[in-house]
Amino acid sequence: MRFPSTLSALALAAFSVVPTTNAAQEGSLNITNPTQVIESAVAEDLAQIVREINGQDVQVREANGKKGVTFKDGDIPYTMAPVFCDIQPGKCLGYVTVVVVDNSELKFTLDTLNSANRSTSFLTFFREENNKFTVGRVNLVDGGVTKKNIAINISLCAMEFREAMKRLQNQLTVSHDRATPYQRASYGKARWRAYAPAPDYAARMADEFAPEYARRFGRR
Repeated sequence: MRFPSTLSALALAAFSVVPTTNAAQEGSLNITNPTQVIESAVAEDLAQIVREINGQDVQVREANGKKGVTFKDGDIPYTMAPVFCDIQPGKCLGYVTVVVVDNSELKFTLDTLNSANRSTSFLTFFREENNKFTVGRVNLVDGGVTKKNIAINISLCAMEFREAMKRLQNQLTVSHDRATPYQRASYGKARWRAYAPAPDYAARMADEFAPEYARRFGRR
C-alpha cells in the first residue's frame, strides 16, 4: 500500500474516510508497534515516529541546551520539542509542535488570528511581532500514550494547519492602509513563508505553562 507523501495528506485520507479511533486499525498509519506506550517525550523517539509517517527532512537538533526535531510536511517546516521536563525527574511530560509564519506580506491582524483560534480547537495562533505569528499545539504524554496517539496528533496538526491557513485565505482582513481598508489574504508560495523555529524557542513557549500545569495536576 502506498502512503501519501505528506503528513497532512495522510491525515486527510485517514480521518475523512474512517472514524479516528479506527484509522490505525485500518492500516492508515504505517507505524511499527503502534500500541507501544510512550511515557516520556524524547526527541529521538519523536523523530522516528515522524519518519515512519512519511515526514520529510527529519532531523534531531539542539539549541541552547534544548533538543528537538525539525521536519517538513511538503514545503511547510515544523519543530517539535519535548516540554515539561522539570516537573518530574527524568521525564518530559509533553511535546510541542510549532510553525512560524512570515506575516510581512499577509498582514494578518490580531483580530484575524483570534478568529483562527475561534475556528479551531486543535491549534493555537498567537503573535509576538507584527511581521510574524506562531501556530502550535502542546500534547501530553503524562501517564503514557501510544505511538499511534502521537502519530495521529502529528498528522492532524499538519492537516489542520493547512486547513486553517486556507480559511484565513478566504477571510477579508483589515489593512493598515486607510486608502484600501480591506485586502484579501493570499495562500500561496509567493505571499507567505513558514519557518521551523529553533528547539529552544519552541520549548520556551510551552514551558511557560509548566508551573501552572504542575499546580493544577499536583505534579512535583
